[in-house]
Formats: sequence, structure tokens, C-alpha cells
Amino acid sequence: MQASKPAYTTISRNQYGALSPASVLNAEHLAQLNALRDAAVKAGKLPAPFISGDKKEFECLNLDIYDVLLFRGKVKGLVVQARSFWKHIRKGYTRSAKEYFLVLRTARRIDVTTVDGATCAKRAKNTVALGELVQHYQGKLVVKCKAPSTGGWTGFKVLAKDGEGHLVSAYDGSPYHLDKWRSQAALRATVAGFTTTSTSNWPSTPRAEAKPSRPASLTGSDLSFAK
Repeated sequence: MQASKPAYTTISRNQYGALSPASVLNAEHLAQLNALRDAAVKAGKLPAPFISGDKKEFECLNLDIYDVLLFRGKVKGLVVQARSFWKHIRKGYTRSAKEYFLVLRTARRIDVTTVDGATCAKRAKNTVALGELVQHYQGKLVVKCKAPSTGGWTGFKVLAKDGEGHLVSAYDGSPYHLDKWRSQAALRATVAGFTTTSTSNWPSTPRAEAKPSRPASLTGSDLSFAK
């Protein structure tokens, strides 16, 4: 008789990419997961979790689950992160390390291999179903290691012409040369010479916009907008 399906279909992960097993597995599968992990530790194939400390030092090692492979109602594979941490309490020095392991249960044994630590967590965040990361390291499918997505928005720099007809910043009057790259940081609510925002890309050439009030210190009548 096959075990029942997990109670939840949504994969719940923390900010580092580790699974919250109790959120995605039912009690039966959770017990199987713990049994497989503990068996690998007992066989010396995974490092044993611990916590220790005294007045001078604190040290611990945790095992976090990054994926679970279910096959015919049984937990057959795991991706496990072994995360160690050490701290010198008085001096404040710290040291940490991470290793990732693929744990597979076969009919007669448990196989554990080390997997790429540089991309494992990133790939885990790109999975949409349990078992995908395990199957990636088995060579059965590919989970891409995507770059983090970042939101973009458009701001427009307000320029004016000084008495000699040169473009200057309408905010602080500094010279603005269109043939030279100029980088400035701005927030959505900034007042440092930037105006409207949107979700498109920065324009590569100056573009006209509605003309805001011209600062009294500038004598030109024309306002323009540039990247």
C-alpha cells in the first residue's frame, strides 16, 4: 500500500533555500525523511549534527533539507546541507562553512555524494516540485541556476540650459555632458532632480517630457530630459 500524498503542494523554503519539511510532507513521509537522514549519519556518510560551547567558544553543525524525492510513496532521496558555525565569544571571531550532499536510498544501501556547493541553493529556489533537485543531480533533468531577478524602474533627469546654453542639472546646477557617462543613484521618492518613474528601461537618448517649474537660479527657458 502506498503512503498518502503530502498534505501540501506548495514548496515552502526559507530565505536561504532550505525546505520546511513539516510544511510540505505529511507525518509518514516526514518520519521517512528523518529515518533516511539519521541512517546516513549513523553510517558515517553525513556529518553528525551537534552543538557545544563554553566560556570561550561556541560551535554547532546543522543538517538542513533542500529537496526530497518521493517514489512510489517512499522517501528515496534527499539533498542535504551541512552547515557549521564557530564563534570565539570574547574576541568575536566567527567561521562558517557549508557542504551539500545527495543522499539516495537503494534496495540494499544508502549512497551519499557531494554536490556543487556554489549553485545548489540557487537551483533549489528555482524548483517548482519536490524531487526536481534530486533528479537534477541524478542527471535526469536540468534545474537551471538563474541569476536573481531584480525589478527595474525608469527615472528622468531634469536638465536646463544655463546662460551660455550648456546643459546643467536643474537640481544643483552641475554641468551635464551628454557625451560622457554619468551615474547617479535614486530612489522612487527622491527629489534630487529626478521625476517620473515606470517599469521600462532607461532611455538611451534625451526625451521630452512635461516641463516642470524652472529653478529661479537658472536663466534658460528650455528644459529637457536625458539619461
